[in-house]
Amino acid sequence: MQALAPSLAERWEALAEALVIYRDVLDGRCVDGTVPPTLETRGWATPLLSLGEEELSALEIGGHETEPPARFPASLFELRARASLLCSLPNLLPPPGEASRGLRRLETPRKRAQVEPLSRLTLPLLGEATRIVEVGSGHGHLAREVAAQIERPVVGLERDATITARARRLASVGRLSFRDVDVLREGLDLAEGDCALGLHACGELGDALVLGVAERAQSLVLVGCCLQKQRSEVRRSLNAERAGAAGVAFPRSLLGLSNFTPREQGVEATREENVAARERRHALHALLSAAVGPLRFGAEMDGLNRRAAHGELEPMVARAFELRGLPWPSRSAVDAARRLGKALHDRVRRLSLPRILLGRVLETFVFVDRALHLEAAGFDLAIGIAFPREVSARNLTLVARRRALRGGRL
Repeated sequence: MQALAPSLAERWEALAEALVIYRDVLDGRCVDGTVPPTLETRGWATPLLSLGEEELSALEIGGHETEPPARFPASLFELRARASLLCSLPNLLPPPGEASRGLRRLETPRKRAQVEPLSRLTLPLLGEATRIVEVGSGHGHLAREVAAQIERPVVGLERDATITARARRLASVGRLSFRDVDVLREGLDLAEGDCALGLHACGELGDALVLGVAERAQSLVLVGCCLQKQRSEVRRSLNAERAGAAGVAFPRSLLGLSNFTPREQGVEATREENVAARERRHALHALLSAAVGPLRFGAEMDGLNRRAAHGELEPMVARAFELRGLPWPSRSAVDAARRLGKALHDRVRRLSLPRILLGRVLETFVFVDRALHLEAAGFDLAIGIAFPREVSARNLTLVARRRALRGGRL
């Protein structure tokens, strides 16, 4: 593997510095349309609120890759330029040279487009591996892809016993097996010759994989996801001895920001549908607040499936009021709340743009933080992008191999 430029340590320091500089922006979440004081102080509120729908959509979707309007203040251009520089990572793989195989059972085209590049990144690591362990294996698509190409044991670990049973029932190949185990509770038992895999290993599971591999295993291919999914209230740097590490400890509420990557087509719904769902939530929040008093944003969905917001507003309101034993609001009140919900979310979207830019910076920092820990433990690394954002916005990828087993750099 080729050394990064700048070095991992330098990239870590630059990311940490940016997150400290803009920590007030990260902490200044806008949920009800009220301008966060930090945006007012920085002079950002007025230009953000002046954005037309087309300008807003372009900035939401493109993030740091999109040039802001010329009327924006220099400090917002600086934020965008810094985010673009810090989040720039190379593509790890060229396009495949041959046609992909067909889909396996329960494998979607989107999953297939993730499995294929990850398996291609894994194969060069298998010459010295005695066993391949996929953590958070789900239905086992990646484990099955790797097992079809080698003769060594491949084990998929999944905490959901129902999903594990389903994986076992799917057509098996090679020396493939599955175990239901919660590695965060029971521990990750890796051996010295293991190659560990994690395709969208959520939150704490990604950190556990890095720590487990650093302690004993030979190699790792990791794509993280859902950084907020962890048991502790705060994620702390894996490189606690570094200067500035205390300033880059983030609560779960901020780690979840890294998941916010609007696209025209999301995993479960289109961007337009997601915006409309958020407007309905604001409308429901306004109705409930009028009925019971001040309510934190998010509490309006208590007792409701989060997908309820993707349906019509009226059934959503009826169910929420029924759960609380409240009389249903009038049709005119619901219509007024609908208009208010749209107006509020229009403001929230505009005032949230700086935090959206910083969400990718935060995700990249966690990614580099993990890589730096492995480098210090004696691993050679490649970090970058394994598949395009259209396949999955969570596409930051880390490939690591223990240096001692090679006698030199990769």
